[in-house]
Amino acid sequence: AIFPFLVENLDNPLPQVRWITCWAIEKYMSWVNDEANKPNGTQAMLQPLLEILLKRMLDKNKKVQEHACSAFAVLCEEV
Repeated sequence: AIFPFLVENLDNPLPQVRWITCWAIEKYMSWVNDEANKPNGTQAMLQPLLEILLKRMLDKNKKVQEHACSAFAVLCEEV
């Protein structure tokens, strides 16, 4: 599954990998929201995702911060 792979790469030591991963996760936010809101959905994936996105908003790399904020904003718009 690609989504766990993406979440795992948010902790990659290379900032380029972290920001492109934030960008890719942003593209999946509609799916994340749909999955979390299904009767048998996986709400459990939301908490770790939100925690790591918040962590990336405080990243030392500005581009990572920008893309993490953007992904978080897209999720907020979806809810």
